[in-house]
Amino acid sequence: MGQRRDRDMALTRRLERGEAHAFAARMGRSGACARQAPDSICSGSAGYSVPQANGTVAAVVKSAVEIEGVAAPQQGRSRESFARVRAATVQLLSEKGPKGVLIADVSALAGVSVGTIYGRVGSRANLLRVVHREELERMRTSMVARLDALEFSEEVDTSLRQLVHAYVAELVQNVAIIGALQALVSEDPEMASAGPEVFAETRAAVVAALARALGAGASSVDTAWLGWVFEVMFASTRHWQDESAAMPASAGAMEESRFEEQLGRSVILLLR
Repeated sequence: MGQRRDRDMALTRRLERGEAHAFAARMGRSGACARQAPDSICSGSAGYSVPQANGTVAAVVKSAVEIEGVAAPQQGRSRESFARVRAATVQLLSEKGPKGVLIADVSALAGVSVGTIYGRVGSRANLLRVVHREELERMRTSMVARLDALEFSEEVDTSLRQLVHAYVAELVQNVAIIGALQALVSEDPEMASAGPEVFAETRAAVVAALARALGAGASSVDTAWLGWVFEVMFASTRHWQDESAAMPASAGAMEESRFEEQLGRSVILLLR
């Protein structure tokens, strides 16, 4: 394994100097990995699942086409190997942050050769851009689905607490990748262009859920005020997550249940 990693690291350095296309033509997919099921990353991280959400392939192809230098996968095997590459990148981002994502490590984790990865995305920066767009879309879709699935009671306060619980739970579930994506944007301003649209769609979903929780039709609800309530939810949750990352609960950071209770009370007060 040490010799293979040294070889991949050396190849990575050569590729970064602009030799990607020549090497990609000579290096194929790892044969050992190709014989395994496509829903796992075939490397030392056994059992790490590749996202298989509906519409993922179409979304990835669209994202790839929109990023100069990225070749969208067309064949089934190419899609499978690219899915493993993206999943490995997300795992490394979540565990180590942007600086911990090296193509050699992605290659080892995904079981896809360094040359094949560079042949597909052209550069490490492009791979991170593809993953950034896909993860934003995945989180938006997941948040909308979670909120749409809520069945509210006639008791408004209970419904609002239920909504806050769903909102906080969704963000906590993705806290590691959210932090990594925020760090990516600070390093690569080009990624910032994808954020506002996703934020606006998430905001609209939360506002619609707030209106449902209140038990009134959209025409009789002050949607501008509901939008402000969302801003309070968003800002409060982000501040809490930043504070929790910097200071563990044992050192005084608010625990999730306590934060959720406080945010729920705040939302109820704002909407009375």
